[in-house]
Amino acid sequence: MRAGSPGAALPQATFAVGAVDASARYVRAVNTRADALLDGPRGRRACLEVLSAEASGEFHQALFWASYWASDERGTLFGFSADGTPITPEAEPAPSAAELAAIASRIDLSGPVDAAGALAASVGSAMYWEARDGDDAIAAEPELRPALRRAAERLVEDPATAWWWREATAEQWAIEADDRDAPDPIDVGAALDQWRSASHASEEEAIRDRASDPHANLSGAWWSTPDGIPVTTGPAPTGEPVGLRFVEDAFSWAELTASAVEWRGRVFEIRSSRDWAALCRRYPLAVTASRRHDWYRVTGRSGGWLIPDWSRVRADWDGVHLSVGAYLEAATREIPVDDDGATVLAGWSPDETRWLSNVAHRTGERVLWREQDDESWRAT
Repeated sequence: MRAGSPGAALPQATFAVGAVDASARYVRAVNTRADALLDGPRGRRACLEVLSAEASGEFHQALFWASYWASDERGTLFGFSADGTPITPEAEPAPSAAELAAIASRIDLSGPVDAAGALAASVGSAMYWEARDGDDAIAAEPELRPALRRAAERLVEDPATAWWWREATAEQWAIEADDRDAPDPIDVGAALDQWRSASHASEEEAIRDRASDPHANLSGAWWSTPDGIPVTTGPAPTGEPVGLRFVEDAFSWAELTASAVEWRGRVFEIRSSRDWAALCRRYPLAVTASRRHDWYRVTGRSGGWLIPDWSRVRADWDGVHLSVGAYLEAATREIPVDDDGATVLAGWSPDETRWLSNVAHRTGERVLWREQDDESWRAT
């Protein structure tokens, strides 16, 4: 059983009976999903990657400098002469967002787009423990929105992205670093009770010991996910488990083992930031003191912070699934919950399902996958 209406591929506009209605539904679906991508930092970054992949050197150079100046934590550039002695560089270019947008408007997006590459780049650049990078910052400029929208529409219309809005699939895979050391089944309920106790202790310690100034150079737990519970992903259209390539803060694994997982239960579907906010609103857990500094750096917001109390969510749901589309719209941003509190969807990777009860079980089938030169993965 799942919450809400199912995600689906875009309706096809045909020229049979009802063609006008079908066409109107298609346009609405494209606009809705494109808007969602542009609302989220990760979605905008994926769109920027699409533009970059099709752009000339002129755009890349302008983007480099615009990103440099837009970065919240840019370094100091300097150069060296031929004999290795430091020199003072000439004034660096400083293209405006409007100038970058003018170049972007000329990029030809009529050909195929590398949706998988754009998604991987966006996921790989997600951060919650420091300020946003320059590319994320420049992509948020309103002058870039028309160009990014063209890229968003190309992504949404591409059949290769239809799975970005799907529910948790029947086929699920758990990723392991080493099939010789696969973890034994765990008591998920006990793990969640332990997580809740540790979360309360962490919050109390932060209230007692950390500065209330969000600008303070402090860091700690920045994720909104529970520790120690099973996590799975479905298959990508190319067959490999999604969790092999599209994962935040990933280690540089060259090979991984994926174990097939069977499951049956009640899965809450996160299809948008609204669904995540609703989860936090119904099962609130205050984490203001422990998340204050990291999430301020990411969002620029100072105030109360909430995440779901996963030990209470399990009373109603066996698992929670985050669609790719929801990830692109919701991750690395402030999401209002109520008049006093907000949240950040942090530490999730796209298409992940996190299991809150013992309803997901390995079938015993383990497959070794190796990364290829083109960053895809192949079973061996």
